Amino acid sequence: MEERNYWDEKFWPRVVERRLSRRRLIHLSALGALGGLAAAYVGCSSNEKTTASPTSKATSVPTSAATATPAATGVAAALNQIFGPGGPAAGQGVTFKLGGLLALSGAGSFYGITARKGIDLAVKHIKAAGGPDIAVSYKDHQSGDPTVGVSAARELGATEKVSATQVDYAALDGAILPIVDQFKILTLDGSGGTTIAHTGAPYFWGTRMITPDNFFAGAFGYLRQQLPNAKNVVSLYWDVPVLKDKTKGIAKQAMDKFGFTQVGEETVTLGTNDFSATMARVKDANPDVINMVLYTPDAGYFMKQFALSGINAQVMGYEYTTDSAQIAGDAYNKLWFAAEIFDAANPTDPWSKVFVESFQQEYGEPASFYSANNYEDTFLIWELIKRVLAKNGDLTSGEQMQAALIENPTFKTLYGGSSSAPGTMTFDLTTHTVIKEMLVASVQGGKPVVLGKIDENGNVTAP
Repeated sequence: MEERNYWDEKFWPRVVERRLSRRRLIHLSALGALGGLAAAYVGCSSNEKTTASPTSKATSVPTSAATATPAATGVAAALNQIFGPGGPAAGQGVTFKLGGLLALSGAGSFYGITARKGIDLAVKHIKAAGGPDIAVSYKDHQSGDPTVGVSAARELGATEKVSATQVDYAALDGAILPIVDQFKILTLDGSGGTTIAHTGAPYFWGTRMITPDNFFAGAFGYLRQQLPNAKNVVSLYWDVPVLKDKTKGIAKQAMDKFGFTQVGEETVTLGTNDFSATMARVKDANPDVINMVLYTPDAGYFMKQFALSGINAQVMGYEYTTDSAQIAGDAYNKLWFAAEIFDAANPTDPWSKVFVESFQQEYGEPASFYSANNYEDTFLIWELIKRVLAKNGDLTSGEQMQAALIENPTFKTLYGGSSSAPGTMTFDLTTHTVIKEMLVASVQGGKPVVLGKIDENGNVTAP
C-alpha cells in the first residue's frame, strides 16, 4: 500500500471532571495534561500573556480585530476565488463581535494558543478578502476550570452580548451549555467537538468528529484487513464516566462487526505513568490487539512500557501527539492510530494551500489540527454573517445565526478537497456533529505515515 508522510500536531484537550477538588483534565477536546510542553507554548509570545478579569475570574485577553496588510493581497485574491467577492454583501464595513473561550493558560494552554493562532489568521484573511472586521473577545478558562469558564461564558452573553463564540474542551465538558442556551449564543467547538455526551445540545455544534467513537468501526475494519487471523482484544480505557457509559459499548459493536472478541478490559486513572500492573494482566490475557483508548501523555508512557513487555500484539490508538512520541521514543513505532488528520505537509486543495502557506509565514511553524479547525470555523462564521445580511437580519442575534446554519448545514472545509476545490462538511441536525476525512496511520521515526482511509462504517481504502 502506498504510504504518504505528513506532519500533524494532533492534540485532544481533555475536558474537566465535575469534581472541582480534583481539577483534572479529561479527554474530549479535546483531547491534555501537557505540563512543561504547554508552559513552553505559554511563553512563546508576548501577545499571549493574560491578566485576570475581576468580574468573572476568567482571564480577559485583548480583543483581536486584525487589519489587512499589503502581503495579504495575493491571499485575498485566492480567497475571493473560493468564497466569492468581498464588499457590503460579504460584510465589508461591518464589525462583528465574536467570542473566543479557550484554554489560554494552565496545563492545556497549547490547545488554546494554537486555536487562537488559527482564529487570528482567519480574521486577517477575511478582512483582506473584503469581509467584516471580526473582533474576537478572548476569554481564558484556565485549562478547563468550570467555575471560571461559566463566569466567562456569562460575561460573553450578558455583558458583551456576543451572538457567536468559539470554544474548546467540549464546552468545558458541557459546563457552559446552560449559559449558551440562556443567552442563545451560537457555539462552535473545533477542538473537542460535542463528545458523545453533548450531542444535540441547544446552540452547541461540534466541527470535529466524535473521538474515539466515530473511529472504532474504521479502526477494527483496518485491523481485520491487515490482520486476518487476529481475534482477541484487550481494551484500555481511562476511568472517565463518558467512556464507561457509552464509548465502551460503541467499541464493542465494532469488534463484533469485524469478528473480534474482547477478552479483557483495563481501566486506569487519568494521568497514569506506571502501567506495570496493568501490563502484567494484559500479558496474561494474550491478546492479538490492544484497543488503547488513552490520550497524551498517558499513551506515550503506555507505549514505552509496552515495547519492553514482551507482549506480541498490535496496539490501535486514536490520536498522535508529539509529546507522546517524545515520551515513547522508538516504542511509538509499534502504534497504529485512527484519527481525523489535517495533513499540513500535503495540502490538496486551493484553500488548504492558502492556509498552510500563510500559517507558516505568519507563525514560523506548521499548521496543526487545532489551528486548522479554528481557522475554518471562523470562515464558517463569516458564511453565516453573509447569510444573515442577505436577509437583512440582525447579526447580534444568535437565533438568526443558528437559523442560517440549520437552513443550509453544508460548509467548506480544509479536509478532503481536490486540486480544484475545497472539501465540504455537513452538520447532522440531530447530533450537531460532522463527518470529515478519517485516516489510519503508523508512526515511523517519531512521525506519522498514512496507511489508509477509513469511514464510520468500517470501509477501508488506499490513502
